[in-house]
Amino acid sequence: MDHQALTWLRTMKEIERSVARWYEELQQYDFTAQYRKGTIHSNAGALSRRPLSAERESGIERFVASSHKPTAKEMNSSSKAAKQIWRQWPKLTLEDEVLWYQDEATSPRCLVVSGSLTQTVLQELHEQLRHVGEEKMVDASSKRCWWPSLTPDVLDFCRTCITCSSFKKPHSTAMAPLQPMPTGFPGERLGIDIMGTLPLTKRGNRYILVMVDYFTKAAEAEAMKSQDAETVALTFFNCWICQHGVSESVHGDQGPNFESQLFIELCKTFGIAETRTTPGHPQGNRQAFTKGAKPEDWDLSLGRALLAYRATVHASMGVSPFKRLTGCKMRVPSDVFLSSKETTTNNVPDYVLRLKEWLRKTFNMARRHVQTSYSRQKKYYDKHSRPNTYHKGDLVQICNLIPTPGTHRKFCIPWGRDSFRVVKVLSPTNYLVRNAELRSQPITAHRNKMQPYKGSSPVGYEDEVCGIVEERKPPGGITKAIEQE
Repeated sequence: MDHQALTWLRTMKEIERSVARWYEELQQYDFTAQYRKGTIHSNAGALSRRPLSAERESGIERFVASSHKPTAKEMNSSSKAAKQIWRQWPKLTLEDEVLWYQDEATSPRCLVVSGSLTQTVLQELHEQLRHVGEEKMVDASSKRCWWPSLTPDVLDFCRTCITCSSFKKPHSTAMAPLQPMPTGFPGERLGIDIMGTLPLTKRGNRYILVMVDYFTKAAEAEAMKSQDAETVALTFFNCWICQHGVSESVHGDQGPNFESQLFIELCKTFGIAETRTTPGHPQGNRQAFTKGAKPEDWDLSLGRALLAYRATVHASMGVSPFKRLTGCKMRVPSDVFLSSKETTTNNVPDYVLRLKEWLRKTFNMARRHVQTSYSRQKKYYDKHSRPNTYHKGDLVQICNLIPTPGTHRKFCIPWGRDSFRVVKVLSPTNYLVRNAELRSQPITAHRNKMQPYKGSSPVGYEDEVCGIVEERKPPGGITKAIEQE
């Protein structure tokens, strides 16, 4: 080694804490540290430096300078790039030991770039032009320089530019197929979401807590002054649990108000399981997410909006949410003079029996309606979807349309520059991913918010891929598996 100070590592008496950790790690190896001057230690010195692209001379400059066009036989031993340049012989000129290319007399003269410098030239030009698109980049490059495969190289460079791919908006054609979330009975799953920030009302309200039962479509909406954990938990308890009972599970987003310890403890107290939508994918909780509006004095209009929702037929069920829940038609103010007066009288036991039978038939009918509706929605939705599955070990980018604090939405980078590695496939649409460079905690991502990573592999990625390949090897090795086949 060319670091003489390291020769004393194993004989030091007092070792600092930062060095002691490495000293302990090296104790498991049997080696002797021997000093060698750096001037005579060039073999290891070369391996420890960043490699540079090898520059290969095509030899065409020498022929152009002598005005002698080589024959096809003389070019037999030349590289493919040299042969392609040789075919453009009438368009080449050598000036001050620099090779130029000119297609026509009226076209600009372009510098001939050797293969080892093409990526450097494209990188500099692409950054100076502020990452223009493919067509503009091809036009700008062809007016300044030339090499045989310029156009395909420029297109490939633009498509693998991580900065360009980070700013492109998500493609709607890459949507994953629809995954319905069917339920079989009332209270099986409750969708919960917060709308806001809305215009401040005279009563100081800014938010709406929306709750919808996935099976009965029963909905509640309550205005709130804030969305802190205490307010959300208290509103959820008073407006849903006290009126509709305890649901088996609550499905919400990953907002801090639903992830707070207070809300978690509330759910634990009543035995409610919590499920979450994936980040940036509110479609996973569409039942609760689609309700709401922004009229003037919207907090005074919530009751009337819920009245209209409960009294009208739900497209997925074929009956109104109120009738599905109670077995009766909901009377609205206009029914006082538009509907005929009920003349049938019932005693309580007979009414209860008829109500049970009617609810049983209604639930069965609603299940068929919901199944038909799910199938229709999935068929329509999947017309615009495209299969694009990922596997463990794949590198991807994650979409995030929420700007960082202090950044305008226009300057938001939709696709982060970081690369993520798929750790586990949770479902056909959900994946567990982890930052490939920071080694952070894994997060759950929806397939619609993912796209293949087009940049260069992060440091250490090859080792991780080798580990994944080792995991996938059949027992006994590949040779034994082939013999068994």
